[in-house]
Amino acid sequence: NIFSSVYQAPYAAFCLFLIFFVPNPKYTRYIMIGSELMWGICTFCASTVHNANQMYAVRFFIGLAEAVHFPASYFVMSTWYTPDELFRRAGFYNSMSQVGYCTSGFIQSASHRGLNGVMGKSSWRWQFIIDGVITLGFTLYGFLLFPGTPYSSKKFGFLTQDEMTYARRRLENKVASIPNKWTWKTIKDIFCTWQVYVTTGLWVGHHLVWYEPSVKMYVNAFKDKYNIQERADIPAYVHAVSIGYAFTVPAISAVFDKIYIVTVVAIITYYANIILIIWNVSSKLLFSAFYL
Repeated sequence: NIFSSVYQAPYAAFCLFLIFFVPNPKYTRYIMIGSELMWGICTFCASTVHNANQMYAVRFFIGLAEAVHFPASYFVMSTWYTPDELFRRAGFYNSMSQVGYCTSGFIQSASHRGLNGVMGKSSWRWQFIIDGVITLGFTLYGFLLFPGTPYSSKKFGFLTQDEMTYARRRLENKVASIPNKWTWKTIKDIFCTWQVYVTTGLWVGHHLVWYEPSVKMYVNAFKDKYNIQERADIPAYVHAVSIGYAFTVPAISAVFDKIYIVTVVAIITYYANIILIIWNVSSKLLFSAFYL
């Protein structure tokens, strides 16, 4: 739908451009904090919209803010952890996104029970206000304590100069080299490698056949069957299941051969997608696909 498209368009358009600035230690910290700040402001703005066009504008800038945040987060983690350590940390980070989806549903349900009509605002507006406060709280944390990469400064926040030096030295010869300066040769070397095209093609192909398992859209289509709280809670339960899954799979991948883990995950995922594409099945089987 249009709400999704106006979010995805700036995400796709600016992601590659902005990520070029992230490896520079001078910019890493400020790009991350700036995108989080924009995210928080846009979330507050979403609580004030009165028509679809206004929400389109908000969604556009949220897509712009998130364009750099996801790849930059993994880049920053790769500068602090060795490849063996990164599996579990990345899994934990990814599982926290599911925690966010899960708690968002419960906050929405609680907002409807306790805040609907307070100060003349609907519960969905309070949801955006609460989410905005949380987001700006993390922005404040980033401003005060987030150092960026170990190369960004000699010391920062609760990290001493010795600790920052140790963080840099422990990863020597254990991580991919980071260009000190982006040149046309650097860009040419990147785009002349086959891995860029093969992995990109696989990723695009995956999403072309991926049937978005939006249980939220499903329960909202049956408003006579599910009340407002149930329509908020049921998707939250689905994401709650994903939390353990998102944390466990990367941890297992750090121990066993990744190709087998990826194959099993792909089989389960596409099995669930086949059920969702068929659609005309029992409600129990349909919900099992949502949970898978």
